[in-house]
Amino acid sequence: MLGQEIPTTTTHTTILEKDFIELRKKWKAGVTEKVELMNHKVLLKSGEVISQEEYHEQRDPLALIKAQFKIFEQKWENVDPTLTSYKTAVQPDPEKFVIDKNREIDDVNVHRELSLLTAAMIREREDPVNNFTSPLRPYLNSTDKIPDIVHFISFGCRQFRIHHYLSFLSVIFQQNPESILLHTNCESGYLDESGYWNSVQMIAGEKLKMIHMDPPLEIFSHQINVVEHQSDVARLYVLLRYGGIYLDDDVILLKSLNRLIDENEFIIGEENYDALANSILMSSNNAWFLKKWFQEYKYFNDDIWSHHSCFVPWGLAKLFPDTVSVQRENLLRPNWEELYLTFKKKYDWSNNYAIHLYARYLTQVDKFDGDRTIEEFLHLDTTYGEIARYTLFGDKRLVNEDFNLEKELKKLHLEKF
Repeated sequence: MLGQEIPTTTTHTTILEKDFIELRKKWKAGVTEKVELMNHKVLLKSGEVISQEEYHEQRDPLALIKAQFKIFEQKWENVDPTLTSYKTAVQPDPEKFVIDKNREIDDVNVHRELSLLTAAMIREREDPVNNFTSPLRPYLNSTDKIPDIVHFISFGCRQFRIHHYLSFLSVIFQQNPESILLHTNCESGYLDESGYWNSVQMIAGEKLKMIHMDPPLEIFSHQINVVEHQSDVARLYVLLRYGGIYLDDDVILLKSLNRLIDENEFIIGEENYDALANSILMSSNNAWFLKKWFQEYKYFNDDIWSHHSCFVPWGLAKLFPDTVSVQRENLLRPNWEELYLTFKKKYDWSNNYAIHLYARYLTQVDKFDGDRTIEEFLHLDTTYGEIARYTLFGDKRLVNEDFNLEKELKKLHLEKF
């Protein structure tokens, strides 16, 4: 489990950080025995050597979240929570995140790499845009306008869980786009023990289409082994081909994005003082910022987490601010360090276009023994409860005794909850 303490012994060796991360992954997966892990010291890229306990405290995301929870419990015990603006934060030099600092785009090279990705991700299958009835054909022409289509990406056959359900429903009810495209290599889209995926398909109807896509395994001759990095590349690929709106399937829309997409060529959210994030993106297929970001993958390193997905776009936005619309606090805040506001308090989200649930941490920050049920959301007095009720029933308020759950479930084509 994420955040589980690593067993220690009296033997001390020093290994590179990337090797320690891989060894820890193997131990958590049961591949490596406890005695093989030993009590390593970790050599950071800065040259500093720290113990694994120090590494766990300083670098493990869940440890950071738990530490923040303790701070926030004291800070907001008896007051309404508010976000801290990053406008005045001390920020790093953006040039350290961007290799090619020129404004020029090598369109020939970009299109060549897109063609290679198309061949690799479709493989033996026919390119879906070759079908004259394909919903994708109208979006192939290069344009500066962001089309009203929403893309989701899912590799492997995963269970369709409640947060996925809320994400898809929010797109249907809040955005109501021309098309919702699920790019996946799973024939059924998702596994559906809950019935939620069937509900989405019933409600979305012909708007929802599944497009076969295998995960990209290489970008500009660099191997991509980390599944999250494969998804990072795939979302830039679909936006470069078609344009539109990309969402992670744990992002909940809270209002229409039309005002943003009508006024801009490329939109991204600020996640932290030194990071933008790719969990929600809006772009035309001809956006300069999108092509420049994609071009930076010529320097991709699969061993570095978040660099090309968060830090590179942040650096580009600082160097070329006229090419991008950065939404400061209404797309990706509260961020993963501020999950206390989402799962323990009631945050005023009236100005938010979206909220990211960071589903990988749900069992640590919300419910520890599985997913929430729809029935539990009826009386969950937190931000998560409010946005769930708002998405499911159109009203964020706690329900009263007159609320007819069975009637509401029938509207959603659900027989169980």
